[in-house]
Amino acid sequence: AVRPRPRGDAGPDRLPDRPDQPGQPGRGRPDLRWLGEDLAPYRRAYELKTDAAGDAAYIHLREMIRVLDAPVAEGGVDDADFPAAIARVLDVDRALWYLASLNLFTNYDSYYAGHNYFLYRSEADARFHILSWDVNESFGVFPGAGIDPGDRQAVAQTDPYLMATGQQAAARPLVRRLLAVPRFRADYLAHHRTLLTEAFGIADLTARVEAYQARIAPSVASDPNRLYALDLFTRNVWEDVSIGRPVPGLLAVARDRAAWLIGRDDMRAPDTRVASHVVDPVAPTAAEPVRIALAFEGSQWPTELELVYRVDGGPPATVPFMPGDVTFFATIPPQPSHAVVDHYARAVVADGKAAFFPAANQTRPWTYTVRGTTLPVQPGGALVINELLADNAATAADPAGEFDDWVELFNRGDQPIALADYYLSDDPDDALAFRLPDVVLAPGAFMLIWCDEDADQGPDHAGFKLSKSGEDVLLSTSTATVDHVAFGAQATDVSWGRAPDGDGPWAACAAPSPRAANRCGGPSPATPSPTPPPTPGARGRAYLPLASRP
Repeated sequence: AVRPRPRGDAGPDRLPDRPDQPGQPGRGRPDLRWLGEDLAPYRRAYELKTDAAGDAAYIHLREMIRVLDAPVAEGGVDDADFPAAIARVLDVDRALWYLASLNLFTNYDSYYAGHNYFLYRSEADARFHILSWDVNESFGVFPGAGIDPGDRQAVAQTDPYLMATGQQAAARPLVRRLLAVPRFRADYLAHHRTLLTEAFGIADLTARVEAYQARIAPSVASDPNRLYALDLFTRNVWEDVSIGRPVPGLLAVARDRAAWLIGRDDMRAPDTRVASHVVDPVAPTAAEPVRIALAFEGSQWPTELELVYRVDGGPPATVPFMPGDVTFFATIPPQPSHAVVDHYARAVVADGKAAFFPAANQTRPWTYTVRGTTLPVQPGGALVINELLADNAATAADPAGEFDDWVELFNRGDQPIALADYYLSDDPDDALAFRLPDVVLAPGAFMLIWCDEDADQGPDHAGFKLSKSGEDVLLSTSTATVDHVAFGAQATDVSWGRAPDGDGPWAACAAPSPRAANRCGGPSPATPSPTPPPTPGARGRAYLPLASRP
C-alpha cells in the first residue's frame, strides 16, 4: 500500500512540496500525475506503507500512472484504448464510488486537494484500489477545491463534475480521465445517486450527527484548550456561525446540498427495478454453470444489460444477458468448489443512465457458494495417474524455470483421450478442482501437470500444490473418480510411480522420469485405489506429442 506523503514531510529522499515548475510537473505532489520514468519523484511524493514491497511497489504505481496520465509518446494510452487499459491496473468501479462519495459529502481534504488517500494493490486481482482516509473535514470545511468553505451555497452546489474539466482538471487525472469516458461517467452518476438516496438522507444524518455531538460534548466542555466557545459547538450543527471566518451549519449544508442535487436531471434515477432475481442452481457443484434470471418492472426497460461477477475477490468478469419474453438470462461458467461468487447487474436505459442491481454493487452484491464435490469411484479407465513428484528441488523445471510439484498422466488405452473431459485434484471433497487442458492425449502418451498454484503460467498449471508430507491425488470425470492415489511422506527428488507404466504397483523412483517410461524400484508408501487395466490394446512406452483437440 502507498499513500501521499503528508505535506511538509521531507523524509530521507523527499523534496519539500512546491508549485509546479517548468520541466518538473507535479514535483512532490501526489496527485497521480505522470512524473517520468525515474522512480525518485514517486518516492518523494508517495509514502510506501508496505516496506517489504520496495521498488516493485513504486514500479507498479508508476505503470498505473502511466496509463492514467502519461503522454502517448511516453507510453501513455490514448482515449480509445484508455477504458480497457485502466481497468487492468485500477479497480475503476471502486474509484468511481470513491469520487462520488467525496463529491457528495464535499470532502475537499482528499484527492481533490491532491492528498489524503491510500492506494492498495491487491494480490487477488493485481490492481490498485483507492481507499478513503482522513474525512473529518467533510461538508465543505476544507478550502482545497477552489470553493470558499464559508459560502454555504457554493459548498451545497458543488458540481458533481468538479475538476473533470477546466483548469483544475489537468492536475487531477483520476477525475479528468475517468469521467471523460461515457460508461464510467454514467456509472459514477449511478453511484452518486445511490449514495444520495441511501447515505445522505437528512433524517438519518441528523440522528447520526446529534448522537455524535452528544457523545463528545462532555469532552469539548472540559477541554481547557478549545478553540471556540461551547455554544458555537452546540449551534453549528444547524446554524451558520463565525470564528473569525464564517462556518456554515453542518446539517444546513447537507440539507441544501441534497435539495440542490435532487433537482438535477442527472440525479434522477431511471425508472427500472428488479422484480425478481433467480439463481439456478442455488448451490452449484464445480461442474455446474449457474443461470441468473432477472425480471424488471418500471417504465424504463433496460436497453443494455450485463452481469458482472467476481470469484473469491478476484478480478471482475462480464457476461451478457440474453432477453427472454419478460426475463433476461445470463450464465456464469462453472467455478471451483468452495468458491464464493459475487455478482451484480449493470443496466442502461434509453436515455443513457446506468443503474446497478444491487445498487451497492461493491459491498452488497448477490452471492452464492460453490459446494464441494465428492464423486463415486469408478476405476478402470484408459487415463491414469502414472507418476508424481511432491518435493521437486532439481529434477525438472517448468517453462518458467521453476522447480514445481508435478503429476504425470498416462493414456494406457488404444484410443485418443480428450483431456478437457477430466479433472485433477488433491482434495477428495473437491474432486473437480482443476480441469485438464483442452488437448487430446494420444495412446501411449504422457502429460505433465505442474501443481504450483500458478494458473497464469498456462493451462497445464493446476491451482493446488502437492504436500511432501503426503496427501491424495484424484483423477475424475464430471461424474466419477477414475483414479486415486494416497501417498505418504516424500523424499526430495524421488518420485512415486507405477512400474510398469499404467497398471503396475507403485514404487519409489530414485530417477524420476517425467514424460517418459518409469524406472522405479522398491516399495512405496503410496496406496492407490484399485485401477484395473482397460481392455487390452497397444500401449507404447515412449513419449508421444500431444495433439490439439479438433
